[in-house]
Amino acid sequence: MYNIENKYHYYYNKLNHNEQIVYHQVVKALINHQLKCKVSSLYNCNINHIMTAVKYENPYLCFVDFAKGVTYTNNEIFFNYLNYDLNKIDEILESVFQNIRGKDQYTQVLYIHNSLCKRTFYDNNADNNINAFNMYGCIVEKCSVCDGISLAYSYILNKLNILNYVVIGYLDNIPHALNAVCINNVWCYIDVTNDLRRKDVKYTLNGRTIYPINYFYFGLTKSDLLNLNFTSKHLSHFESRIYNYMENSKLVFSSLKELEYLILTKSKSMNFIKFVYLGNESTNEVINFAFKALGKVGYFTANSTILSGKFYTIIFE
Repeated sequence: MYNIENKYHYYYNKLNHNEQIVYHQVVKALINHQLKCKVSSLYNCNINHIMTAVKYENPYLCFVDFAKGVTYTNNEIFFNYLNYDLNKIDEILESVFQNIRGKDQYTQVLYIHNSLCKRTFYDNNADNNINAFNMYGCIVEKCSVCDGISLAYSYILNKLNILNYVVIGYLDNIPHALNAVCINNVWCYIDVTNDLRRKDVKYTLNGRTIYPINYFYFGLTKSDLLNLNFTSKHLSHFESRIYNYMENSKLVFSSLKELEYLILTKSKSMNFIKFVYLGNESTNEVINFAFKALGKVGYFTANSTILSGKFYTIIFE
């Protein structure tokens, strides 16, 4: 494991001077697997703010049991640890790095997004799996929740010297985490968790079951996230759509006529299509139109609004 912290220092920079001193003392103790850390003083310190910064600035500290929290006195902080073979993480990631060395930032950021989406399923039983909340669960066990997925993404981006930070907040009033990423000096938001494969969205190809990944949440703006009902005090005013995957792939439509062109050109060579529809038609009207244009039988998923439209996946049977 490489002890690479987040170079953007978003959470660290929000700490006061005393908290920053304790932060460094805690990180040093955790790297050395100390059970306790003597600190200069906890005067004017919020221990929760410090540990939040420690966790999200240093995703490689996945061997620390942040879920149990810490106990502390006036000048000592006590920690809990998890027992992992941490070498497995970098062994798995080595093939990823081999494929993107020397590539431009956008290609690297997108490739890592795709790699995590392809290898990870969302853990619906996370309450019984502590590993789901850190990057070990995401990378090694291939099953995680938003916290572990966003930390894994951050860890890999840190190793590539790509500025980023984990954004913690609430999606539909449920705790959620995603990433803010700087690509070629332009910041955007990427929610890998919501782009993961879904076990109920699949098709069969040459006897194999394929679970297509999504790109709906790649390159979003602050406005997009607010429209998706994601709230966070850690959102910055990033409003560039230059790296929005769906728009760049010309998969955002405002009329059924535009959508028909996609269907007629793509359905003959693909097993599924994904698009964002911004028109006024209802979900049923869009799907019925799509099936009529296809002349095929299929099923669809439609979820999460973005701007005034909806995300659609239509799989052909």
